[in-house]
Amino acid sequence: MSDTRLDVNSPPVTVPGAVVVSVSGNGQQFINDKTLHYRDASNTFYYYEDFFVQSVVPTKITNSGNSPVLLRGMQFDQFKYDNGTTNERVLQCRFKRTADGTIFDEPRNMTRLTDSKMRCVAPKADTSGQTPVRVEISPNG
Repeated sequence: MSDTRLDVNSPPVTVPGAVVVSVSGNGQQFINDKTLHYRDASNTFYYYEDFFVQSVVPTKITNSGNSPVLLRGMQFDQFKYDNGTTNERVLQCRFKRTADGTIFDEPRNMTRLTDSKMRCVAPKADTSGQTPVRVEISPNG
């Protein structure tokens, strides 16, 4: 927390989607805020469903990186506008060592091939030998 930032935990929801974020010091004064029911980039928080990855191909690559990895699964297409058209939200992937959680490089933008197939380019991994990794997907890095 600082003069310009407030860290809060988001409450759980049963239905994913966009919600308006507003802040009050006493739980009442925000009711006259004109943004309370208006969504824009600065006051909107998006809940999303977990992505379900069915397969990752290839399952082994060299540690030099820059290898394309194809992920097949579900919920890659969950970001849609109210009228059903696709919201081209950029999904990102990152590679994390399974043993200790070390993250290899920054999150990378994924390329949508179909509603159920995405491509991500694996980063260089400072490791030798076979190292099990986990591929994580996020719409917000």
